[in-house]
Amino acid sequence: MQPEAREQVERKLDRLLHRFAYVRRDNIEAVAGRFAELVKAGAPPRDPRLLLPRVGIGVERGVVSPPQRARWERRGDGYVITVSAYESLPAQSFAAWREAFVLLAARRAFPTALSQVGLERLANKFATAALMPAEAMMAAARRFATNREALAEVLAERFAVSLTAMRKRLYELEILRPRSRGVHLPPQDEPGG
Repeated sequence: MQPEAREQVERKLDRLLHRFAYVRRDNIEAVAGRFAELVKAGAPPRDPRLLLPRVGIGVERGVVSPPQRARWERRGDGYVITVSAYESLPAQSFAAWREAFVLLAARRAFPTALSQVGLERLANKFATAALMPAEAMMAAARRFATNREALAEVLAERFAVSLTAMRKRLYELEILRPRSRGVHLPPQDEPGG
């Protein structure tokens, strides 16, 4: 990467972070959404190998020391996230998005001091929101709601995530509820108002 390109990447990342007075659980979806806009992510599935290089963050498979599943580092003029080659592709994608947040949190412009536990939790929430944005999840759940028994499986494939991650997200968004056989979707907003 050329020095001027590197400076442009650094400015883009810092501008993103300056949009937020803080980064916590209550706005992590918005942070992930803005980051997705920055990398021009579009609709899921969101492959970090294709998207993160748009902001100067390469993604490669390699050996990562457990318990980590990914790590980031500066390499030359850019950043590289190495994901464990021993993980499934959905797990590698999650780990790459998660590590992208860890990279953002390490920047001087990051607006919030985080404990290690707080960092871990927010990184997981960021990856979840990047891979399975709430609006896209609601729309897809509405579309496939007639197939309640296979909803999690269908959406996991559609969003290119593990079945476990999809089930967790469906419960988190209260589309599925424990001990309930039904799909629970809030009423859809009326267009234009």
